[in-house]
Amino acid sequence: MRRPDDCSLTPSQLTRVRAEAERALREAGALGVFPTPVEAIMTVAKVEEVKEDVLNPSFIDKLRSSAEQAGGALKRAVGKVMGLFHASAGLLFLDQTMMAVKKRFVRLHESGHGFMPWQRPMYAWVEDCDNALDPDAAELFDREANVFAAEVLFQLDSFRDIAEGEKFSI
Repeated sequence: MRRPDDCSLTPSQLTRVRAEAERALREAGALGVFPTPVEAIMTVAKVEEVKEDVLNPSFIDKLRSSAEQAGGALKRAVGKVMGLFHASAGLLFLDQTMMAVKKRFVRLHESGHGFMPWQRPMYAWVEDCDNALDPDAAELFDREANVFAAEVLFQLDSFRDIAEGEKFSI
């Protein structure tokens, strides 16, 4: 079974996201710095990670015990979440049980939501009202954040250019 595509963008969307990734790298002083300093990107995105493991199963179990039926639905939903971004507060909640390498990507993904100027205000607006982001828009925002994370992590074409300049051997 083929997995759903989580990073396809139109050429104009890709150009816009790559421009934001480059701007983030430049503002963070991270362009050409390997490994990419994720904390510096988070700083320019004005995103701060909450170090408490609020997404862990024991915390969710505590919620479930206070409201069994709602808690079960909450547990199933949160069990699929790797990170949450609270736009108006600039806070990132991360599943601390993930492998370190996955945490790096999720931190950059959520920072993308915070950095891209068309996303953060929309998420903040949705948080402040009873409306939800249209599912198609939410899916697009997640694809854009995935691309942002990859472009920042691999520093646009820099990583590829460095790899192409190396001699291939086993």
